[in-house]
Amino acid sequence: MTSGITSVCQILGGAETPHPSWIAFAVAIISIVFKEFLYQITWRTGRKEGSPVVMANAWHHRTDAFSSVASAIGIGGAILLGEKWTLLDPLVGCAISIFIIVVAVKMALPALSELLEASLPEEEEQKITQIIESVEGVEDVHELKTRRNGPHVIIDVHVVMDPQITLVCAHDITIQVEEALRKNYGQLTQISIHAEPSTDAL
Repeated sequence: MTSGITSVCQILGGAETPHPSWIAFAVAIISIVFKEFLYQITWRTGRKEGSPVVMANAWHHRTDAFSSVASAIGIGGAILLGEKWTLLDPLVGCAISIFIIVVAVKMALPALSELLEASLPEEEEQKITQIIESVEGVEDVHELKTRRNGPHVIIDVHVVMDPQITLVCAHDITIQVEEALRKNYGQLTQISIHAEPSTDAL
């Protein structure tokens, strides 16, 4: 943000902009390569672990890389086009600041949803319901509540079963439901199942 404000002041105030050097251009190129390398490693780790926080950190590196690309364009353009184009550097600085703000907002929204314990997307909850209903002995599913805890999913659900079955059978069905959910969402998925009798059979 400070860079963006400085750039705006230089543009609006008509301040003399120093002519950038080739050293600054070389540093920008090195930064592009290094930050993109960090992005690739961090993004793959985040995908593997299913961690939104790590993936957001990866985007932090990608943002730095994009910023360096814009800087390289601004610096290179100012160097190659001469003194009259030194204003190109602060202009690109403004564009960088706007881009960073947009990406920061996009990265913050998922993290904010997690902090507020927001439910998983509707499509994901529909998938969870289908997985549970595919288990033999499950007659209905309701009161489904979901949220994320870091890379892991928390599921709380009421499962309707035949009231005539034994307690042992009901327990076996809940175990199968847990296994089916963990198969899709990982062994560290936190699952709470409330078994309820079907009122239709009462």
